[in-house]
Amino acid sequence: MLVQDYEKRIVKGGSTFMIPVQGKTRIIFLILSAGAVGGVVGHLLSIVYTTVAIPFVQKILPAMSQESLLAINITLIVLLVVAIIAVYVYWKKSRTYIDLFDYSRDPLVGVSRHKATGEYFCTSCLIHRIVSPVRQDETGWYCLRKGCEQKYPNPKYKPPKGVTKAKRQAPSTFSLH
Repeated sequence: MLVQDYEKRIVKGGSTFMIPVQGKTRIIFLILSAGAVGGVVGHLLSIVYTTVAIPFVQKILPAMSQESLLAINITLIVLLVVAIIAVYVYWKKSRTYIDLFDYSRDPLVGVSRHKATGEYFCTSCLIHRIVSPVRQDETGWYCLRKGCEQKYPNPKYKPPKGVTKAKRQAPSTFSLH
């Protein structure tokens, strides 16, 4: 994705995140689809109500006793509460949404920190809704996700005197001698 495909969001603490613009169109599409499906379901329920519920209320309901009606109502309420709890638990367990407002970005380094746990995560991965921890050493932070491998240098790190970049790199195992 290009930079113009993202919208800049500024969080209360001054941290900034880039949110994909295409996510907005998905949300609008989902809202419109839910409205259309809700309208169709409402229409079907009105048809069911007029063909089934009205004869039930006119002929069968007056023949039932008060105790049996109360038992049916209590049973239906309990079933409704159990269904709502089951849907909520399923939704919480299957939720893969990552709230970017739970993270604050260090503007000096670029790495993100979870506000509740204090752990550090790769900002580049968080933009794509992937939670990837970073490993820290004296030179900086490194993303541990195989596809990303983003490096965030430590601005306070100063290499030891006399050590060049070539000396700091790992020696090659390939040799012609």
